[in-house]
Parts: sequence; structure tokens; C-alpha cells
Amino acid sequence: MKIFLIIMLAVGFFVPVFANETEALDKVDIVKLVKFKENLSWFDKEIARKSKSLRIELSPEVRQKLEIEINELTEKQIEMRAHFLEVLSGISLRYKEEITSHESKDFLKEFQDLLAPIITGLRRISERPRKIEKLRFEITNFIDLMETRKAALQKLNHLLTLNEYNALWDEIGLSKRLIENEINQLSFDVDTRIKTLNKILGEKKSFWDESKTILGTFFKNRGKHLLISLLAFVAIFWLQFVIKKKVFRFTLFNNKLKILRKPLNALYLIISFVIAFLGSLIILYVLNDWVLVTIFIFLVAGLLWSFKQFVPKLLEEARLIFNLGPVRENERIIWEGIPWKVVNLGFYSKIENEALESGSLLISAAELLKNHSRPCAQGEPWFPTQKGDWVLVDGAYGKVILQTPEQVIVEKSGGELKYFHTADFISLKPENLSQGYWIKKVFGLDYGIQEIINTEILEKFKTEFNHVFKKQMNFANDILDLIVDFHDCGQSSLNIAVIIKISGTLADKKYFLERKMENTFLDLCNKYKYTIPFTQINVHLPGQV
Repeated sequence: MKIFLIIMLAVGFFVPVFANETEALDKVDIVKLVKFKENLSWFDKEIARKSKSLRIELSPEVRQKLEIEINELTEKQIEMRAHFLEVLSGISLRYKEEITSHESKDFLKEFQDLLAPIITGLRRISERPRKIEKLRFEITNFIDLMETRKAALQKLNHLLTLNEYNALWDEIGLSKRLIENEINQLSFDVDTRIKTLNKILGEKKSFWDESKTILGTFFKNRGKHLLISLLAFVAIFWLQFVIKKKVFRFTLFNNKLKILRKPLNALYLIISFVIAFLGSLIILYVLNDWVLVTIFIFLVAGLLWSFKQFVPKLLEEARLIFNLGPVRENERIIWEGIPWKVVNLGFYSKIENEALESGSLLISAAELLKNHSRPCAQGEPWFPTQKGDWVLVDGAYGKVILQTPEQVIVEKSGGELKYFHTADFISLKPENLSQGYWIKKVFGLDYGIQEIINTEILEKFKTEFNHVFKKQMNFANDILDLIVDFHDCGQSSLNIAVIIKISGTLADKKYFLERKMENTFLDLCNKYKYTIPFTQINVHLPGQV
């Protein structure tokens, strides 16, 4: 033992170079190491004694019991020697766990093996706080065990002073030595763990430093693998996209298989995505990064499982997207009371109305499922009016200055603005005067010209109105037709109808032309001395004939 102490002191005196790499042992540690060595010697003697007993011919039960005791002592001795070496070297030694393989594994075992890479990664991230908590827990428990053993040791010391226990002195002495060994071992364990805890707490890093370390480790290994996998995914998907453009360019997909172009295109994209995803997984498999492989697999499995309840709805939307549903591309639908053309079908489909400003909308496939489309008729208008048209709607006469999917604004002839919701504007059935219109006026003449009203009077009316509207006002190109005819026999007048068909270029002059027709009729009656009748009421008083 003296030689051992001399060697330790010599090493500490002659090798100061290693002072920064190892921790010097104080006097208390040396004393404990000496006691620790005595415990190891005791284990050697016990194992040798029981092994000698085992060689003696004994019954099977006794031999089995001795073998179990020898194995237990051997394990404890190995553990004690490992602690002894850790204290001497100042390094925490780790030992590989025994790896066992089983021929048959149940599903739970397979699932645990699959999760093992992720759990290992999480354990490494949380290793420091878990180790601190474990050390504190062990220190507290070891101190409690020491206190109970010290109390037992005091009791044994008291028993040794009593004469009545002289017969049991040997057993009490052996128990006392065993308890002292346990106390020394526990004290050694507590001191070792306290030093380890202080060392870990002394190496405490800031959150930023910890984050940099974790991120640096990630990008050094898995980050690089993830980047390679993503690049492989993009490359494979891009290659599939290039192939698709060349394949679907054939005339076959534009003529005979035009109706299948949309479904085949969508199916090709799905297959391309699956191939690209499998390619990225193969890359991770080759790189032997099972953590990312497991994460990707569970991510996809979770997404598929969460989509389980949406499968029927997704199938309906898929039919729509594949151009096989109730709404088809390049057909006409009524969306919120407005006609639209279906331009493109997808998860968000594009519809447009070229007659409206900003007339383009994106509608989800789920909303379009509630509608149906029909083929567009040739020359069928997409809206009753165009911007700049003159209309007569809801008693308002004016010019359309704005029409969008939300509103239509009409500027009345006096400058007032009238606003309509677009769907309401259509439901009011506006008269578009810019497409041409008729003006009809009924004029009454006195019954005194009854004999010539169908001949001379009608001819004079027609001549006079043609002269005024076509020559005098120079609207010959815009007056498409002018009709003068007998209308009916009124209660106090013979009525003549004047109907003028006018082109849309004079849509802004409708009220002016109506007044001009009244003026022309009045001038004509003054010129030819025709009487304009008025409604008369005959009142018969009592006693008069």
C-alpha cells in the first residue's frame, strides 16, 4: 500500500504537464481509494472461497445457489473496478450494452425498432438536462441510504459494548464491516456524482451557443443528407415534367384523346410526385440516414391517415379536376347569378367573363361541385351590356360607366349615379338601347277628318316625319325604319301610331327624339289646321234633354 502511495505522489510531482488534463486527487480521495481497494480484495477472497466450495462435491441445489452468488459477486466486483478506474483516470467510462437478436419479433418490437433512430436523436438533444436530473436524483437517494446505514452502524457499535451479545460478536463484527464498506461505497458514489454534476454545471452554455451546436451538428450530417434528398426530388420531378411536355405535345392528345388529356395529365403529375418522393427516400437509404427516412415515412403515413375522412370528397373533386364532373372546361356556368366561362379546372378553378372588368375568379373545386355547366351557344352574349352602353333599367335611363363581378354603375342623363349589384342588374332585365331601339307615339285627331285619315292624313304624317328626322335633323343613316299607321278609334279621337326604329348610335338621344316627335306632330297639325281633340265629359242635369 505504501508503494502505491509513493507512486501516486511521484506522478503528481514529476508530471505537472498533465495538470490541465486530469484532476488531482485530494487526501480524502486517496483514503477512500485505499478503502475501495480493500473492498475489491474482499470481493476476490469471497469469490475464491465460494469457487473452492463449488469444487467440492455438493448437492445440485447448493451448487446452483453458489453459482448465482459467485455471478452476483463478480458483477459487483466488475462495477466497483469500473468506478475505481473512472476515479483514477478522471474519465467517465462507457460500456457497450449487450446486443441480443431474436429470430421472431412481434409488431410492437418492429415498431419500436422503427422509432429507435428518432428516439436516439431526441435523447442526444436532451442528454445534458436528463443527465443533470439523474445525477441529482442519485445523489439524494445515496445520501438517504448512507444515513440509514450510519444509524444501523451506531446500533451495531452499541450492541458490541453489551455483554449479553458476546456470543454474537463475530456476526455483529462481520455485519459492521459490511455496512462500513457500503457506507464507504455510497460516500464514494456521492462524491463522484457531485464532482460530475459540478463539472457539467460549470460547462453551462448559453441558449445561443446550444442552438449553434445543435444546428451545426444537424447541418453537418442530416442537413447535408436532407439537402441532397431535396435536390434529388426536384431533379426527378423536373425530369418527369420535361418528359410530360414532350409526350402531351403529340397530336393524339389534342384530337382523339382530348377528353382524356386532363385526367391523364393529373394522373401523370401524381405518379411523378410519387416517383420523386421514392427517389429521395432511396437517396436517404443509400446515405444510411434512418432518422430522416423514418421521419419522412411517418410524415406521409400521418398525412394519408388524416386524409382518410376526406377521401369521398376528394374523389368527387378529382372527377371535377379530371374534367369528368358536372362542370366542364370551356363551358358556361351561372355563378352567383352571373354567367361565366370555365377556363381551367383544378383544386382552384379559373372562371372568367370577358364582358366584365376584372372578370376573372378562382373558385375552389368543392364550391364548383354544387353547379353544372352547359356548352356555349354560338354568339351568346356573356352580359346584357358593355361599358359605355346606354340602358333603360328599373326606371333609370343612362350610360353604363362600370361593370365588374360585384357592381354595375349607371350614369343617368342628369349626371346622377345609380348602383346595382351585378346579379340584381341582370335580374332586372335591362334594355340595352345601344343595340338599337324603337320609339312609338300615338297621336289623336278629331273625328271631323274621319273620311281622309287612312289616305291623305297618313301620307302627310309619313312625309312630314321623314322630312324632319331624316333630312332636317340629318339622321337618315340612323333612322332604320319609320312607320305611320292608323292605330285605333278612341272615345274622343282617331289615333295614329308613329313608330321609329333607331340605331344604337342615337341611344343617348332617346328622350330628345321622343320630344321631337311631339313637336313634329304639333307643327303638322298647325300647318294643316288639324284639330287636336281632348277628352270631353257630357253632364246631363235633371229636367234637361
